[in-house]
Amino acid sequence: MKERSRKLIHIAIGIIFLLILQNFGRHTLEIILFAGILAGLMAMHLALSGLRLPFVSWFIENFERRGVRAPGFGSAWYAFGILMASVAISDLNALSAAICVLAFGDSLSTLIGQNGRWRIPYNRNKTFEGSLAFLAGSLTAFYFIGPAAIPLAMACAMAESLPLPLDDNITIPAAAILFFMFYPA
Repeated sequence: MKERSRKLIHIAIGIIFLLILQNFGRHTLEIILFAGILAGLMAMHLALSGLRLPFVSWFIENFERRGVRAPGFGSAWYAFGILMASVAISDLNALSAAICVLAFGDSLSTLIGQNGRWRIPYNRNKTFEGSLAFLAGSLTAFYFIGPAAIPLAMACAMAESLPLPLDDNITIPAAAILFFMFYPA
């Protein structure tokens, strides 16, 4: 139940970032992301120091995974991944597509894949069902880039499925950045 709530927040925040990008532009999105990362790092530091901040503590207790390196670790990488894509991808539609892939594809892959039965041979922590859900969720990018959403979804699904020691909130935007370097929008 907690994972489902986390992924719904993941989608909601992605939609908020898309709305900010589409209505206020890249510069505003980058300022909000940068300020959010700084505020999040300060909150993380205070939480690790033992100080209880009401909203932050409630969020950690209700939505954070157990055994994470630090509270808010995944959220920080999520914001950083979108910031990284915003700096590297110049076309606003391509950037919007990358955000769609991270928000919808990544979320659906976890929601569906955690109950999957067929494990991916090169990464036993991932399932084929999760990868198919990633592809389906990523097709929301079609609204912004048309048919190019299909190879983008495939490239990012492959990156998400690899057994890398990096958070997928970084590997997915990195794959989108590489995709748009070679497949301009």
